[in-house]
Amino acid sequence: MHTSEGIVLNSIKYGESSLILRVLTPDRGLRSFLVSGVRKSKSGVGAALVQPLAVAQWVYYDKPDGLERVKEVKAAVHYTRLYSDVPRTTAALLLIELTAHCHHEPAPNPDVYPLLRQSLLFMDENPDCTHIPVWFAVRLSQVLGFAPEAPEAPQPCFDLRESSFSSYPPAHSHFLYTDETALLGQLLCVVHPGNLDPCISVEVAFRLLAKWIQYYQYHIAQFGQLNAWATYRQFLQR
Repeated sequence: MHTSEGIVLNSIKYGESSLILRVLTPDRGLRSFLVSGVRKSKSGVGAALVQPLAVAQWVYYDKPDGLERVKEVKAAVHYTRLYSDVPRTTAALLLIELTAHCHHEPAPNPDVYPLLRQSLLFMDENPDCTHIPVWFAVRLSQVLGFAPEAPEAPQPCFDLRESSFSSYPPAHSHFLYTDETALLGQLLCVVHPGNLDPCISVEVAFRLLAKWIQYYQYHIAQFGQLNAWATYRQFLQR
């Protein structure tokens, strides 16, 4: 038996009353948990503990090569507005799905969990979290080891395919424009979301986020499409 904190990334129904959860843990990476009977009306496990974004303390039967049955779960974080504020929920779900699409193996990365946890709590506690999604996308690529180094001097272009800054655009169309490249260079130097410049252009940040998701698709095998991105984009474009 093992005890660990974990963040719920997604869930699927299993049988008549159970759920299978994909949970990111700090010490053992991505796990698949079976929570029996949780969909029953008299379940002892609250619904908030098993939905995406939930940060909980899990006690489970250790079975590394299969489903791990949960014995006990209790809340580790109590959000004040992340579930009730639709813009925050939409943005937070994008962070969750982006993280999930980067993890196809259970092996832990010691820096991913604290990054995701910190970002969710920041979004819950702070009045302005407009630029957290684009910062998180850039920061996660750094933590996972495939982001570029920040340029020593400003460069007008960034090639998404080759992951390189340059003084002129490539022959293809998969690159960042000057304002997007400048913002990328800025974000590569920000370690904590509290240090983000509040004057960042919302329009430039949105364009960079859209292209940085493409960057993930170029550099992570089987990354796929983000359903949460489509929802987030539609929400912002209203």
